[in-house]
Amino acid sequence: MTDFEPLIARPSSLLLGAAAQLGIFFTFVGAKILGFTNQEAGAIGIIGGADGPTAIYVTTKLAPHLLGSIAVAAYCYMALVPVIQPPIMKALTTEKERQIVMTAPRRVSKTEKILFPIIVTIIVALTLPDAAILVGCLMMGNLMKESGVVERITKTAGNELMNIITIFLGFSVGCTTNAATFLNIQTVEIIVLGIVAFGVGTAGGVLLGKVMCVVTHGKINPLIGSAGVSAVPMAARVSQKVGQEYNPRNYLLMHAMGPNVAGVIGSAVAAGILINMFGAASRPSVFAALKGYCLRSKAVHSLSAFYSRLLETRVTPLQTLHLLHAQLAFVLMVFPLPFSPFVRFLFLGWFALTVAQCRRAGLK
Repeated sequence: MTDFEPLIARPSSLLLGAAAQLGIFFTFVGAKILGFTNQEAGAIGIIGGADGPTAIYVTTKLAPHLLGSIAVAAYCYMALVPVIQPPIMKALTTEKERQIVMTAPRRVSKTEKILFPIIVTIIVALTLPDAAILVGCLMMGNLMKESGVVERITKTAGNELMNIITIFLGFSVGCTTNAATFLNIQTVEIIVLGIVAFGVGTAGGVLLGKVMCVVTHGKINPLIGSAGVSAVPMAARVSQKVGQEYNPRNYLLMHAMGPNVAGVIGSAVAAGILINMFGAASRPSVFAALKGYCLRSKAVHSLSAFYSRLLETRVTPLQTLHLLHAQLAFVLMVFPLPFSPFVRFLFLGWFALTVAQCRRAGLK
């Protein structure tokens, strides 16, 4: 049920959300130094994403035996965001920077709000299938809310269903925290690494915010970078609180919500990368099964033969799929529909990814 309007209104917030994921990969390295395996280090690192459900999902995939410790650390530090973040934010910014007043973001159209979750889901599903479940669920809730045609389902999902899931999730995680697996030195190390993850993630967002402040000649308040750790909406409220301490007329909440929801997407993408790199071999995903079906279909083989004659070189069925993907992205990018510049930018990014895939597949 997340509102993506602040992110759509200011696309540069995506960079702040990405920078705040630095804590995930920094903590991964720290966990490896302490002797954890790749899978355990990946599960511990995701604490830095400040997203409880994502941390639980990644841990069940990579290191189920650490579920209790990681879940407790993740949720504890999410609750302690107002304590952890302000000292880091103040240490990395000047008083003048903290007083910067940002201009109001532009209005976002209904079309943009509906297209955004659809486009992001398609791009993530095609480029990083392991993150498709996390991003897809996030985007489905937003699409239900923005479409306005399933009001009853939206209210149920945002209230009763969410509360029921939270209760069962708490019981399920609690059952894994028995003395044998929880009361040991590993748990202490995970808790220490967790606070490092939060601290580095906050610092990464604030430091990139300072860079953007310089590039935009003082139009971006670096404090909103701390919201990129994705503890929605607590991190955005912390940015607002710290900003108002130095300028009571400064309202950063909606500006900080952009990096905040960008961090949610960023942590889901980071989770997909970790699962893709260190996850155990499992049954093919829905996307892999669909890809296999397409590769065996007569239509794709016929198109492969057509492209081979047209390009005067052999084009395999896999290369044909990449070409079709690139053509779809190109058509959407140039099609004369009343899309906003932000949506066009997303299509351009999608097209660039498909071109890169074509080159990796051997097409020139």
